[in-house]
Amino acid sequence: MIKLATSKNLRAVLEYLGEPYTVKVIDLEDCAYRRLNDKYDIEISGCNRKTKPFHVYVWNIQNGDGIGAQIIERSGAIKGLPALKTVLDEYVQKYSG
Repeated sequence: MIKLATSKNLRAVLEYLGEPYTVKVIDLEDCAYRRLNDKYDIEISGCNRKTKPFHVYVWNIQNGDGIGAQIIERSGAIKGLPALKTVLDEYVQKYSG
């Protein structure tokens, strides 16, 4: 899935995070994305910009993954891939079970 990423920065993020992160277009932006289960997924925006921080959103997708989805948790102004990975690992542990 990494080859589907349109920007060099997004490809670097996906390579760093590894599977099961993929590319998904959300609000007209290529984002890093991971579906956790039938209840939750994770969106990572800001991956296309080299100097901007990352923003992570955990979505409740029980009522659909489009307009029916609701943000239940978010983290913003995350700088650097190690900090991003830390936030993602916390969310994965919290919402995967």
